[in-house]
Amino acid sequence: MKHLRRRAVLAAVGVASAVSLAVTAVAADDAEDTNQTPTAAPETTVSAAPTPATKAATYRAASLPIGAAPLPDEVDPTDAPNIAVEHDRIVEARREAEAARAHAAWHAEQERQAEQQAAASAPAQPSGSVWDRLAQCESNGDWDYNGSSGFDGGLQFHPDTWTAYKPADYPAYAYQATRAQQILVAERVLAAQGWGAWPACSAKLGLR
Repeated sequence: MKHLRRRAVLAAVGVASAVSLAVTAVAADDAEDTNQTPTAAPETTVSAAPTPATKAATYRAASLPIGAAPLPDEVDPTDAPNIAVEHDRIVEARREAEAARAHAAWHAEQERQAEQQAAASAPAQPSGSVWDRLAQCESNGDWDYNGSSGFDGGLQFHPDTWTAYKPADYPAYAYQATRAQQILVAERVLAAQGWGAWPACSAKLGLR
């Protein structure tokens, strides 16, 4: 009888231990599940399909030559084939404008050289010439005269007259020019206005 009672007690203890172990395992599993951080599902990026404007802009950038200026904003970005045509038209217009400017600069240089050649080929006026006599009357023979009368140089040029008749590379004012330069301009004035350009002195010298 004692033997049977001992076996019953041992069986009960075994069952209790098994139950305790099972409870501990379940608790451990629950704790592990609680401590784990859920991992978010990876995001999927979907690329948008290119619009007609994007395609045209890409075509615009690819069709321009290296160093070319961008096309004007008024060109329709959705009209890709015409962008290249418009670009060619703009480039051609710029090329024509550059050629026109170069021609104008060349023409101005030719005029300047012609004036220089005319000045160089003009016969030198000997001392005591009519221009020296006129300068003696106008400014006491002072070719560097720069007074307060509004006229300057040996032949008393008004600044507007000097500017209108002088070659482009001559000084800005008559008193800054040489005697020969002043005489060359005076001969131009004489050809255009006559001796009346120096009314008092030309009459005094009997030149008119």
